[in-house]
Amino acid sequence: MKGKTYKTSMAINLSDSNRKERSIGYNWEIVIEPRRKNFFQRIFSPRTDEIVKPVKLDIVNLVVPAPLKYKGSLLTVCKGSCLVDQDRLPYEMTLDSLSTTFSVFLNAQSILDYTEPFDLTPTVAEISFDLVCCDLQNIIIDSTHVVLEIELTKIECEPKIELMLDEEVQYDSQCDEYYIGDLIIESTAELEYAAPVTIKGMVSATLDKVSANQFLVIKKEDTIVNDITTGALSRNEVIIYSLFVKMGEMKNPMSDRSQFNIRFSGIYHIGSSIDNKHLNVCEESVDILQDPQGTELVVTMDLSDGLRVKNNDEIVRPEYSFFALSNTLNQINIYLGNLAKDTSHRQAGLRILNLGLATEITSGVTVYDASGRAVDVSTSSIFKVDCQHQDINNAEGVFIANGNEPPIELQLLFSPLEIAKVGGTRDFHFTMEAKITFEYYENRFGIHDFTQIERKTFTMTIVQPLFLQPNPQWLCVDYGSSAIVCLYKNEIIDLYARKKEIMVKAIKEERMRQDNFESGSKFLSSDIVLHTISANSQVSSMATEHRDITLENYGNLAVFLSPTSALYTAESLRLLPCLKLLVGNTWLPQNKYLENYSYKRLKNGVLTSVVAKEDRSNESSLLRVDQVFLQSYEALFRYYISGVVQNRDNINRLVLTYPNTYTPRHIGTLRNLVKAAFPSVRMLEFVSESDAVAAYYLKHWNDYAVADADFDGNEKILVYDMGAGTLDISYIDKHKDRSGHLTMEIKGKLGTTLAGNYLDFVLAQIVAELCDLDKNVATTRPAIDEDESYERTKLKLFVKNEVKVKLKEANQDVKLRYNGVEFPIGEVLEHKLFNNYLDVCTKSILTQLVHYMESDGKLFIDTVLLSGRSCLLEPLQKRLRENVNAIAHHQPRFVILDKPSRKLDGNSERQKTAVAEGAMEIANNYRRANSEIHVMSCRHYASFGLAYEIPGGKKVYRQILNHSDLPSSASLDDYMSDSIRIDHLNNVNQLVLIQTYLSESDTEEALNRGDYQFISEMEVIDTQALGSPSTVEPKLRIDRMNDIIVYFGTQRTPGHQPLGEDLQSEETRRSIWPFTVENN
Repeated sequence: MKGKTYKTSMAINLSDSNRKERSIGYNWEIVIEPRRKNFFQRIFSPRTDEIVKPVKLDIVNLVVPAPLKYKGSLLTVCKGSCLVDQDRLPYEMTLDSLSTTFSVFLNAQSILDYTEPFDLTPTVAEISFDLVCCDLQNIIIDSTHVVLEIELTKIECEPKIELMLDEEVQYDSQCDEYYIGDLIIESTAELEYAAPVTIKGMVSATLDKVSANQFLVIKKEDTIVNDITTGALSRNEVIIYSLFVKMGEMKNPMSDRSQFNIRFSGIYHIGSSIDNKHLNVCEESVDILQDPQGTELVVTMDLSDGLRVKNNDEIVRPEYSFFALSNTLNQINIYLGNLAKDTSHRQAGLRILNLGLATEITSGVTVYDASGRAVDVSTSSIFKVDCQHQDINNAEGVFIANGNEPPIELQLLFSPLEIAKVGGTRDFHFTMEAKITFEYYENRFGIHDFTQIERKTFTMTIVQPLFLQPNPQWLCVDYGSSAIVCLYKNEIIDLYARKKEIMVKAIKEERMRQDNFESGSKFLSSDIVLHTISANSQVSSMATEHRDITLENYGNLAVFLSPTSALYTAESLRLLPCLKLLVGNTWLPQNKYLENYSYKRLKNGVLTSVVAKEDRSNESSLLRVDQVFLQSYEALFRYYISGVVQNRDNINRLVLTYPNTYTPRHIGTLRNLVKAAFPSVRMLEFVSESDAVAAYYLKHWNDYAVADADFDGNEKILVYDMGAGTLDISYIDKHKDRSGHLTMEIKGKLGTTLAGNYLDFVLAQIVAELCDLDKNVATTRPAIDEDESYERTKLKLFVKNEVKVKLKEANQDVKLRYNGVEFPIGEVLEHKLFNNYLDVCTKSILTQLVHYMESDGKLFIDTVLLSGRSCLLEPLQKRLRENVNAIAHHQPRFVILDKPSRKLDGNSERQKTAVAEGAMEIANNYRRANSEIHVMSCRHYASFGLAYEIPGGKKVYRQILNHSDLPSSASLDDYMSDSIRIDHLNNVNQLVLIQTYLSESDTEEALNRGDYQFISEMEVIDTQALGSPSTVEPKLRIDRMNDIIVYFGTQRTPGHQPLGEDLQSEETRRSIWPFTVENN
């Protein structure tokens, strides 16, 4: 039958965790009525009916009231031994008889809760569903609508009352309210269906069985309450009342303790019922201890009322950072006191004696003193204990009477005076332990013979983590083109004196020790020769392979840093160019004397003689520029600096200067070289030379300032820095930034090799002409033989030591003699070559600076700062003044570093020491996080673009990135330029990536006249590789290593560093003369 309804009911107790399934209507039956048979069917058909009927049994339209919470299948169908949960219906089965029975169960365990609590009567929850039987085509055969009323049995829960009190508290008359514990009232109902409960009650107190309600304070959330009344508590709800005792109103217990008893009694009712039920009485007590404070030792740290220390405690201190051999002590205060307040016994008190100290260090770690000896920390004075009471180690000890006697103060002192270095730790962190022990007597009753009292021992261990900081003193190395300057502890290291010591031992022939290079100074000439190595030498020629640093071994070095003037002349065939000019090149310039040079090095641990050109494939070949760098720096650090600085391990902070041509990759190479040569260096800084000059000027600003000048005022500065190897021009804006910090912002830089060494060649040409010398002497053509090389070297030294020093207008009539020929200085001063040189290195380069800064033809210049020893040349100073005044909006002030406006330190070598001092100032002060002075520079000062040749032979240059758009050196992020469009490339085969210090139009003009003084070709790009396009839209990226990458859509170049000097150019050849380069 269809549309039938079946209604039933049952009761369920939700608090019964063992409730079982409940049958709904017992057995259900599916009945099939037999077919009626006609006459013939009764005769011919079998006697029994065969029934085969596939059907589906399902439960649908289940309705459950919202408050009834259940989980999983609420209903289950059972046929025979087969149980099918509701979520797996419909259930397919085959009817094979006229009657089929099955059962339907309610899974009572699935019902979890009813979210509406009952009040006075049980809740009835009605659920309904349709029980459906259909065929396989989902045509309903029969269905019954089932209504099930579930009566939920009442759940009543008695609340839980608990008193949580301290076991005992110490009486303290100074304490008004002392917390002793909590009264906790908690609903025990675990279901939301349970009826809420309401509690009313009272708390009473007794003290030693005498009513003491006046001493009890009850608080609920900091509010005082007088009685206990809760609202209706639902499932798991907890209310806490805090209990306090008014000790300030109590008296000190007469005996050793008094019992303070707390009692709670009350009633509760269920829901809205008016029937009250009694709660079980809850009772607890807390002991209030008498304050009989007698003699008792108390040990604290840092402050007399500070950290309380117990016997055998181990106290780990915060890490302490210190400097090697520092006389600054770290002090830890320890106080030994007497807690006693009872003064009824006259001789009662605390006696302390036999103070001891034992020191240990982290296993595997060793500290060394200034002489290099390992320090026994157990007997050292690294840790010591001072006490103002000397009697603490006498037989009687120190006595602290009961009452308010001040404690004894111990001072545990950590002294680094014996620690020069630490071994066995990579990161310079280690730990030392100081174990302090002493004996003591607690004489509570004033017994005259305290030795009759128990003697006690107190031990405490101080664990002190330590960090050895880098030595605060910086070493600064300015590796210049002509000389090396080193500063340590803000003093110039006398490298020249060290050189004399070395040469006495290293050079056997006395005549070869003659030296006038940097004579009278503290500097080291930076010339390098590949030194002739004796065939009998049993020592490697490589400084990096020297294990024994003896002065004699210096004479076996292949890369001979700072040869004497005699050795310089004798070995001039293998004189190397200035290292600065080699940066960016892989190989030394092509030269047969270098390639045929023979030296000794270790191969597989065996000393072997090698010829440079045959060893070219080796990474340590001396024909490689980076290897020359490594060997020269190794010689400088190992033989010179380490020989002057007494303790090499003290050199932990090193700052090196570098020219503007260096890139981060070059600096990275130099960083690795320095770390290998100086493993003790922990802080390594690099400062560009132009930044250093600016910092020097700022540091000594008051020495050069005019009267009433404002240090914080805006100032436009032109730095004209001419050394031996390079001429660097920097345009600087000194101003205060938005945060109020004084900033030296380097707005632009130009550099050229037309510096002191180039001038040497110009003057050599003039002398050769005036003295009618062989035409091959003053030329960049490779020397034919040793004699010709000797003549060139001799002329070079004459120019440096005689001609240059007399180039003053006042010396017009002074005569010089060379090779027997006399000539007046005036002929040099008036010579066309000399005056052309002055114009090129002043007028021409200043004009280029104006164009570079994209100015209107004039620059705002307040101060012209002349640095570098070549700037001491008076004709150069005069010509520079004329040409600077021509491009400046107003006449600037000229400052020569050797001529401060105020004569202070008498330093006549400021032209040479300025870079080192300025670099030291930047590393030590300006790069501090809290510095109020900053030197700000850009990552690149060159512009970049593409050049190409169009039909007819003209070269076209298109700028992609202008130097003014580049970020500061503080930014390490990649920088991507905007793209540009270049058309009409149909007949262009190559694009050339150009680095230039000129404007876009000036670059194009220079390319067409073949002038590469301020231009470098970085890379040639074949347009066929780009698909021979008629139009390209390139853009340029500078990555974190300052590699230059050009993008053409999805195609790009590999990335290149700005190139070093072109060693084949005539300008470079003249700058490195008398060294000569063979043509490629």
